[in-house]
Amino acid sequence: MPQMPLKNLCAGICNAEQLPSHCSLRFRKTSHLRKHEDFQHTFEVGKQSFGRYITLWVNKEPSTGNRIGVVATKRTFHDAVQRNRAKRLMREAFRLLQPMLDKSKPWDIVVIARRAILEQKQQQIQKEMLLLLKKQHLIQGNANEVASNSPN
Repeated sequence: MPQMPLKNLCAGICNAEQLPSHCSLRFRKTSHLRKHEDFQHTFEVGKQSFGRYITLWVNKEPSTGNRIGVVATKRTFHDAVQRNRAKRLMREAFRLLQPMLDKSKPWDIVVIARRAILEQKQQQIQKEMLLLLKKQHLIQGNANEVASNSPN
């Protein structure tokens, strides 16, 4: 699959006339869901989408800006190493997809890992997250070519 140039990928985050070295795809702490009440509110009000490797809950009417929460439970992943790997895979997939997200309306997303995530590569998790975000209508523009933008 051909890789998109970083300049095209970053158009949603930074000014397109800037050089790619000025673009930032960081997953900032201000973008994290932190409080238990915020997670619970997303579960109560939000809509869910199920995938093979992740489950996605989306609340399209939060009180604050765009945030994401990542969950890997002890019940599913008994070992801390497995929980941390699952969370890393989900965060990286979201980080690479974040330029495509519709930023015109606020949303909160909770991503829950399923056991099968441990047997997959990051690209597969990214493709599934892209599909689930499309189902929830959070992807703006043409997102077909961006699924291949992750490094090897």
